Amino acid sequence: MMLTISRTVTLLTPIFAGLAGGLAAWVADNFPGAPRLDSTELTAVFVAVALAAGQAASTWLKGRGLWEASTAKDERGAVEPLTLLVYVLVCVILIVLIFALLDRVE
Repeated sequence: MMLTISRTVTLLTPIFAGLAGGLAAWVADNFPGAPRLDSTELTAVFVAVALAAGQAASTWLKGRGLWEASTAKDERGAVEPLTLLVYVLVCVILIVLIFALLDRVE
């Protein structure tokens, strides 16, 4: 199995979405002069940024898939689609692991 750019983006998106959410929550909590946020508001910041990063990658993947389909019409089976269920499960598992690690730090 060849690791294409689409597969690489699909595999790394949950990691970078989680990191982006964690960084945004940390900045929101530690930015000088900003009002203090409780844990619920920090969680909302984390989820909003993680979802925005995931949506950006999803949009890119859709465009990439359309481009690949238009350039490889005769090559049946050249692009193996990843199911949405696998992607969602990976995202949920990574978010749960990040929250578990954040709870250990505090």
